[in-house]
Amino acid sequence: MDLPLLVRISSSPVLLLFTLVLATLACHALFLWIFPLGEVTWKRVDYVWLFAAALGVLASSGKAARFIAENQLKNFQEPATISSYEFLRADIKSGAEGSVCVALHRSADSPTDFDDRAKERQLICEQYKKLDAQMPESVEPPFKSLKELGFVPLTGNPQYVTASFDLANRDVEEYELNRKMYDEITERTKSSKWENAYLAMGPLLLAVAVALRITKTSGEIRNAKRKP
Repeated sequence: MDLPLLVRISSSPVLLLFTLVLATLACHALFLWIFPLGEVTWKRVDYVWLFAAALGVLASSGKAARFIAENQLKNFQEPATISSYEFLRADIKSGAEGSVCVALHRSADSPTDFDDRAKERQLICEQYKKLDAQMPESVEPPFKSLKELGFVPLTGNPQYVTASFDLANRDVEEYELNRKMYDEITERTKSSKWENAYLAMGPLLLAVAVALRITKTSGEIRNAKRKP
């Protein structure tokens, strides 16, 4: 797809240099030879070229903000989100294969609520095994929510099994927090068509500002030489 002419000029150092030279010659012809400006008017030209330069700098700042967001996304938030899921996945596998799934055997020293304890352990064990079977081993961008990944919150009687799934539930919160932060930073890396056009015009605006500033210097020198 062919890019618009102004965008091609802004993105090409050779074309941009050629445009700078051409704009400088045009400004000289217009403001020094055809419509020569006086000292006060040249002072007012400062407002014009400074404004054009400011617009060019602001365009560059928008690019810098997206560059920072992209680096934050790739170097920090993406690894953090992957790690938080890995911690959760390790907790689930540990629950499915660990002591919570070991069958209890009644003895003379067993508590009076032994049956309730055993039942609750069995229920939480089944939940862990189900999650271990249906959830993927790893995730990658774009990160899905835990609900989309097949996670169902662990439940049970707090009197007996809270300690068994408290850690997993904390890891759930950590993953979802990291995933939301990843999505927010991803949005900051995007830009609208208007922002893209403005960003592409930044170098061209700076070239126009430089051309006006060079012409202003030439005009002030010419006016100074004409003074008695």
